[in-house]
Amino acid sequence: CEKAFDQYGVTSVIPKGEGLDWNDVWVARGPEYTRKALEPASILDQVVFPDQTVISTKANYIVKNWLSDDSMSLIYGPSNVGKTFFCQDLCWHIAANEPWQGNRVKGGPVLYLQTEGGLAWQARIAALRQKYPDHKDVRLAIRAAPINLFNSEEDIATVRALLDEMTKKFGPVRVLAIDTLARATQGQLEENDNSSMSRLLASLDVLRAQTGVHIMLVHHSGKDTSRGARGASSLRSAID
Repeated sequence: CEKAFDQYGVTSVIPKGEGLDWNDVWVARGPEYTRKALEPASILDQVVFPDQTVISTKANYIVKNWLSDDSMSLIYGPSNVGKTFFCQDLCWHIAANEPWQGNRVKGGPVLYLQTEGGLAWQARIAALRQKYPDHKDVRLAIRAAPINLFNSEEDIATVRALLDEMTKKFGPVRVLAIDTLARATQGQLEENDNSSMSRLLASLDVLRAQTGVHIMLVHHSGKDTSRGARGASSLRSAID
């Protein structure tokens, strides 16, 4: 493609994600997405005029009334109240494409970043497998290892590579769960500083924009639980 451009000015569109070709994209994301991705690009594609606006009637929920595509959620509370149990049960049902708490699910693969490591998470997953023996082919991938999504380009690239590989093998990843926000930044994020928090959110927004994944953040509340999640107001604003 580069040679054709240098010699003849022929432009090309290459899929995002190392190792992907357009057939991979077609299989993973369907013909409508692929056709749109292959359309000739213009700087004016970044804006919309009034006569181009449409009202979408397509349901984009993952868990009806709870989670939707290409968005972000925040699950928070004090320590030891069961946040991880709650999140893993929710993600299990999404990965199994099974209704959750009476709500319809349009599920698919889930990548769960269990940043605290250790072996306790395996007992939780084993308990879920025992509780839901009828759920088959549960596409819940858990990475139990430290990670730094605040200022490590290598770690961010690792998450992107995992999302790409899962998409190639199982179809588009529906949810990226990050448990917990503090451990996923390895103490390098100044939680009360809006500029630092905005920097982290910008990195997550890039992942979300590139993949359409829903990002679920697991976080702690502050000393005064009535004031909600701890940290900078930009976090709450981003979720809103």
